[in-house]
Amino acid sequence: MFVLPALAYIPSLFRFPPSRRARCPGKTLLVTIWRLLAGSSNCTDCPHRLHTTSLLANSDPLNCLLQCDVGTTGPDGGVCSACAPAKFKSEVGPADCQQCSNATSVAGSTNALDCVCNAGYTGANGSACAACPRGTFKADLGTKECLLCRNGTFKDTLGPGNCSMCPGNHSSFGGSGHASDCVCTIGFFQLTSSGGQYECTACPRGRFKDRIGMEACSVCSAG
Repeated sequence: MFVLPALAYIPSLFRFPPSRRARCPGKTLLVTIWRLLAGSSNCTDCPHRLHTTSLLANSDPLNCLLQCDVGTTGPDGGVCSACAPAKFKSEVGPADCQQCSNATSVAGSTNALDCVCNAGYTGANGSACAACPRGTFKADLGTKECLLCRNGTFKDTLGPGNCSMCPGNHSSFGGSGHASDCVCTIGFFQLTSSGGQYECTACPRGRFKDRIGMEACSVCSAG
């Protein structure tokens, strides 16, 4: 009947202070049950790209499951797929890839900074890209600022898109954001028809107009 005295020499988890009963973190495993019972909290890393998902102390290397690396997504122990273009994933595990905000990135991107603003949007890499205002455009990807539409053009939409040409004999100032900003060009004046429509007509002989707008042509000086 020496069983009970012998048991007194077997280390017990319940006799160790909490600091010696610490569980291995999710990315490591306990080498042996004996080390746990002996009060050792030495844990060893799972092999590369393998991780444990349980918060409990793990004692078997078989508990190390393949988890998808950054830039890829899929279930633990399953098939991992690269994040699609315009998405990224910066952590290991089964989480979904995150969508870039009005921006794009290459497939398999691993960081929000990989997201660069689309054409028609501007901002720093990894930020929430803002749409170009009316009257401005941006043709390229990246952090460049939106540019004003040039004279004689306009853009009445936010974000992507090109500036449109004003109708014939019309012009506009740079940065115009509406079709109504197109007015009669130099040398032309507004002639209103009986139906209320207007067209830009060339100044008659002896008259001139040296600026864009709807005003009438001026009389030339004598001589």
